[in-house]
Amino acid sequence: GYLIPENNWRNVYGLNGNPVEYQNQFVRAITGVSDVFTTIWGSTTGSGYNCTVNQSGHIYIYVTNSSISKVTAKIGGETKTFSNVKRGYILDMGYCSSGTTIQLTNSDEEGGSISAIVYRLNEDAYIKAMSQLQEHALIIDSYDDTHVTGHITAEEAGTLLVTIPYEEGWTVWVDGVEIEPEAFQDAYYAIPLEAGTHSIQFRYMPAGFKLGALISLGSLLLLLAVSLLTWQIARHKKAKKAAPAQTAPARALTPPSRNASPSAAEGEIDHVITIDDLPRGDDTPRGDDLPREDDTPQAAETPGNDE
Repeated sequence: GYLIPENNWRNVYGLNGNPVEYQNQFVRAITGVSDVFTTIWGSTTGSGYNCTVNQSGHIYIYVTNSSISKVTAKIGGETKTFSNVKRGYILDMGYCSSGTTIQLTNSDEEGGSISAIVYRLNEDAYIKAMSQLQEHALIIDSYDDTHVTGHITAEEAGTLLVTIPYEEGWTVWVDGVEIEPEAFQDAYYAIPLEAGTHSIQFRYMPAGFKLGALISLGSLLLLLAVSLLTWQIARHKKAKKAAPAQTAPARALTPPSRNASPSAAEGEIDHVITIDDLPRGDDTPRGDDLPREDDTPQAAETPGNDE
């Protein structure tokens, strides 16, 4: 994060997608330093592009023909191959000495001839611009996957430009108060600050995280409820299957008292002989008391007819 003059960043605008020129303009707007990248002119030859380095330095190339996908670069005696060039990224040639010849060739034989711009990094201008920005830099105190905390002292009002991608999920807090930051070119965060020392905090939570967490929790509770209900039903069926068949309880058979004269209802037992009904002691019959054959009563004679 860097504190820049309040409205200077508003002067930056897109330049037809050329990333090198865009960086030049951006550095000039926030620091006043020009030509961090200087141009080296070359020429198109057939389907290729040639140039000669006129001053030693780190060389970059931007291919302006967006229909070309694969490029082979011969840098002195070294060869590099670049794929997906049509995505519009910068080709890094590395450090080249003055007088080095660079030859670019269209390797996929489609897309026509190569048109490109060669740049050299002006190290003096780069160091000057970076030193100026670091004089008003955000000091990072701590950070992790979802938080960034730091502080900065502003000698005068300005804009803190933070190179965290501008996207949903981030919230910004200044001195403990949540604010609504601005978007720099829909790419980075721009935070207006008054003069003084400020604490800055970034917090990140993926968009839709809370709603997703509630839905997940509700689904989990529903799953547990269904599982418990299914277990209870299975347990009940298992217990019912294992239990023996139920029969009517047997009627208790209670002997009547000696003095009672029970009357048996239909289908019931009239009397149950218990040990109390058996003869015992003096009630045991003796031999004299046993009936004899002679004592058997004879049938009375039936009087016959007078005839």
